[in-house]
Amino acid sequence: QKQVAMRNKVGEENDGDAALLDFSPVQAPEETLDVIFIDELKVLLDRQKQVGQRSATATNIAFTETSGYVDRLVEKASSSLVTSTHALRQRLSTLQFVVRGELEPLHTFEMAALANLMQPDSTADEAKAWIPSLKRFEDADIEHLLSVVSNPEGEADGVDGA
Repeated sequence: QKQVAMRNKVGEENDGDAALLDFSPVQAPEETLDVIFIDELKVLLDRQKQVGQRSATATNIAFTETSGYVDRLVEKASSSLVTSTHALRQRLSTLQFVVRGELEPLHTFEMAALANLMQPDSTADEAKAWIPSLKRFEDADIEHLLSVVSNPEGEADGVDGA
């Protein structure tokens, strides 16, 4: 599995400042990066629990701790929740905002982080603190992203930030 090195916009190694992450295709090809939303992880872990009750998976400490953590974050995974998650992923993938005069979409990592970390009352400042790469967007654009996360099945949006 490929790993993506943290690099800044000029291609130098990044000292860990996530605000400088470069998600360009040269650095991080989309097809090598698969991320899932925590709601989807909950469904996968629940299925594995059902299947794995007769195997070592159910007694694996890392699995048990991860499952317990996800259970605390997502109370109940249902088919409607997964449908809502797919709707959110679709909406976020269609959004683009103007950054330095060019339209720029969200990266898959940013979509997953928004879905997994943000709450209905989150602010643009919180989003930038949790996901520093969002600093490239205007606060109004981030507020719009947060409203999409809060209402994933709302009216579809196209290009924003113009």
